Amino acid sequence: MQCVPKTDFIVIRDDLMTDTILCFDLGTKTSWVIYGVDGHIMSGTVNFQPRRFEDGEMRYLRFKQ
Repeated sequence: MQCVPKTDFIVIRDDLMTDTILCFDLGTKTSWVIYGVDGHIMSGTVNFQPRRFEDGEMRYLRFKQ
């Protein structure tokens, strides 16, 4: 499987040459969307309000977990 970065999204290619698009909007409320090759769309949000003594980059580190 290979990830091909684009400007606002990532296209994931596997051995079957099918495309899946994974999109992120990394902000205080982080949104994600997966658009599968079958046309099925999955999405959600996660709230990353800064906690006490955290700077803005901590939301990205917490998102990786």
